[in-house]
Amino acid sequence: MGLKEFKIHFDSPYATYHPEQTVTGKIILELDSPKKIRGIKLSVKGEADTYWSTDREELNNEGRYINETDVVTGHEDYFKAHFYVLGSESSQEIELPAGTHTYPFNYVLPPNLPSSFESDFGRIRYTAKAVLDRPWKFDQETKVAFTVVSHFDLNKESSASEQVDLEENKTFCCLCCGTPPLSVNVRLPVRGYVPGQAIPVKVNVENQSGVTVDTIKLKLVKIITYSATTPRTEKKVVDLTVSEVSKGPVNGNETTSYEQNLDVPPLPPSFLNHCGLIDLEYKLTIEACVSGL
Repeated sequence: MGLKEFKIHFDSPYATYHPEQTVTGKIILELDSPKKIRGIKLSVKGEADTYWSTDREELNNEGRYINETDVVTGHEDYFKAHFYVLGSESSQEIELPAGTHTYPFNYVLPPNLPSSFESDFGRIRYTAKAVLDRPWKFDQETKVAFTVVSHFDLNKESSASEQVDLEENKTFCCLCCGTPPLSVNVRLPVRGYVPGQAIPVKVNVENQSGVTVDTIKLKLVKIITYSATTPRTEKKVVDLTVSEVSKGPVNGNETTSYEQNLDVPPLPPSFLNHCGLIDLEYKLTIEACVSGL
């Protein structure tokens, strides 16, 4: 067989790094018999891709519209680096004896990198690939992803410390008559939060209508905007609920006030700075779910 194990091991326990940080690790090669190679090459890269199917109508040669399905894509490169940890592209054959061989490596990440991101319609991914360069034979390779987390300082966002105070009103029709309003007021002490925090949401409900409100739902929604450039420019927006709490009921002609904590789960930071294909923001939504039609 020759090759028993060929892998990349990062020194960081979770393989997580920040822009401008040095990625360090080792390439581990285990052989059960001697092996001749030219060298071991490591490739490190960061890139973003978007991709999804879209339907459109097209006029055919007979003058009739037909449905066509296209795949639209986008791609960005952030960095690419290739270097040998053993040998070189022009070196002579090297015979490695049986046993375990370890080759350390390091690479300094560039500045201004977007955070890693994975979803159904796009991704920002950072990978390291080790290649066993074998003259006159097929190369053998191993590949692994690592995570980049960009710095996002809420203290530098002027809007993050703003208080939020919102009110919505709704009336219900019964034949020709409208009911008095249902009013829901929501207040947040600040606009910006980080993963692990709980958002303290103060809710005031003035239900002057005769309609029962079964539940008041508070949702933290992630809004992802994807951009494609090939074969044409196109955007796709996806909303995902990432955290939710609810309380109720509130009967007709009843007023109530309470505070609920909405937990912020581990999430990538807003905006995904330095990425032109994927944008990310979060919003708080309030739903008053009423009885009947």
